Amino acid sequence: MCSLNGVKMPLGKTTGALAFYAAEPDAPFDGDAMIILNKLRLMMARVKCSAKVDVFKACALLSSNSTTAATAYAEALLRVLRHGLGRSPTMYRPGAIEVSGDEAWLLRVILCVQQGDEDSLRFLTTRRLAKETLRPTTFLIRNLAAQIDEI
Repeated sequence: MCSLNGVKMPLGKTTGALAFYAAEPDAPFDGDAMIILNKLRLMMARVKCSAKVDVFKACALLSSNSTTAATAYAEALLRVLRHGLGRSPTMYRPGAIEVSGDEAWLLRVILCVQQGDEDSLRFLTTRRLAKETLRPTTFLIRNLAAQIDEI
């Protein structure tokens, strides 16, 4: 369970309040991708309240414990993404069916890693991220994608 503004939402695989994504015909991504996006939206709401952090400091703070590492990678990525993009990413409220351009990009890079599509990952990251943040941000994306189910 995750709580946002006092509202408790389950984070399980297509269960509870998130099950509507699997059957929503207007959703731009499939149900599993929308569940991942909703998890990231919930985390972004939490991260917006925390202190800003440098990309390299965020990577150094990561845990090696696999149970907490997935959350750490997600929070670090969401905290430093504004440095890579040169602005704060646009993230909609949890549960929204619409997907912003930044959310679509984030989902696509995660899916590229999960599908082993290195060429698309390289294209998407080099076209969108600042050169100096490319390697650490891609590191965070790769590790988040590998452990996204742990969130």
